[in-house]
Formats: sequence, C-alpha cells, structure tokens
Amino acid sequence: MGNGEWGVGNGEWGVGSGEWGKKVCDHLTNNQQPITNNQQPTTNNQQPTTNNQQIMSIVREATRAIRITVVLWVLTAIIYPLLILLVGQVPVLKEKANGSIVQNIQGQPIGSALIGQHFRSERYFHGRPSTVKYSQGKESRPTGLSGASNLAPSNPDLLKRVQETANQLKEENIQPIADLIYTSASGLDPHISFRAAREQLARVASARGVRQDELLPFVNKYTEGRFLGIFGEPGVNVLRLNNHLDFDEFNRKQNK
Repeated sequence: MGNGEWGVGNGEWGVGSGEWGKKVCDHLTNNQQPITNNQQPTTNNQQPTTNNQQIMSIVREATRAIRITVVLWVLTAIIYPLLILLVGQVPVLKEKANGSIVQNIQGQPIGSALIGQHFRSERYFHGRPSTVKYSQGKESRPTGLSGASNLAPSNPDLLKRVQETANQLKEENIQPIADLIYTSASGLDPHISFRAAREQLARVASARGVRQDELLPFVNKYTEGRFLGIFGEPGVNVLRLNNHLDFDEFNRKQNK
C-alpha cells in the first residue's frame, strides 16, 4: 500500500512536474518573443545589402568582359596584323606579300604574276581563255570578279565557244589542247602547261625573228614546279615569260 501510495505520489509529482515544465516553457517563449521581434528589422535591413551585392557582381563581370574584349581586340586587330606585315617584308617573302608585281623595262607595274592577262599579239605567248576576260577591257566583268561560266558540257554556248577557239588555234598551226580551249575555275589562272607553251613556240619565234631554241630556255626558266613537289602540275607563268621576252629583245637591240 505504501508502494502504491508512493506510486500515486510519483504520479502526482509527475503531474506536478508536467505543470511546472509547462510554466517554464511558457516563460521562455514569452521572453524569446521580443528577441524574435527585435531580429525582424535586421532581416529587413539585409535586403538592400543583398541587392547592392548583386549589382556590384554584375558590374565586376561586365568590367571583366570589357577588359577581355579590349585585350583580344588589341591582339587580333593591331598586334597580329602588324606582326604579319613585318614578317611579310622579310626579303624572302616580300615579293609575294606585296602582290608579286611584275614591272616592265620602264619600271612600270604591268600586272601581278598571280593573275593572268590577255595577250593578243603573235609576239607573245597566250594564256588560258577566261570567262571574266581577266577583268580587262570593255567585255570584262567589273574589276575584281572571278569565276567560271558554270555551263554544262552540253550547253550550246559552251560548245560554240570551244569550237571557235579550236578552229582559231588550228589556223595558227597550234594543237588545240585542253588549257588553250577551256577556262579555269577562277578565270584568272596565270599559268599554262609546258606543252601549251611548246605549241606556241613557232609562232612567237617567227613573230620576233628568233629561233625556237633561243626561246626554249626562257620557257624552262618560268616553268614553276608542283606545289610542295607533289601537288598539281608544272605550269608556265605567261606574264613573267612574256615580260622576259621584251627584256631580251631590248637587250639584243642594245648590243647591236
């Protein structure tokens, strides 16, 4: 019975403990409420700070992007082109970098060795036909344009032109071979094949009053080999060859 009463007492004590614990919790809750209320303004004050940080972050990223853009612009638009320009003026590269300009006896530029020209006189070797007429004369397209006719093999206009060119070559006792009949893809090819140059030797030699074997060394001199020794076919630079013929004729007249 005593144990029972003690147990009851424990129960009452337990109840008492529960009521006391509830009062303590209520007291703590009431005392913390002002703290929570006091913290609320702090949260409101942090909102402008967060916005300012975001703005500053955007400004930093934008500044960094502008800096990188300026650096790349200086490198690619100023330093790199100037470096290439200086390298291009090295004696070995200077001629090609400046356009491979060919000058006549008077020292006047007559064209570029990289672009073909029309030669109609019998005193000169003739280059390939050109759809754009090498951008020369009234029949040419505006200067600077290049390209082929893009005509199909069965096109009547193409067949007519090829037939007329072949007949003209036969009249000059020249075998109508491919690069003397057909145009190049660019319409500006400055080269003809060695065979095409050999076919014209007799006509040019007769017009200049020299022997064919006197012109053959010049043809060999201005025959350019394959690119890197393996790509393409050897070709004769027509402008350089014809210009050298004028130099040679001038020198022969001076020596007489």
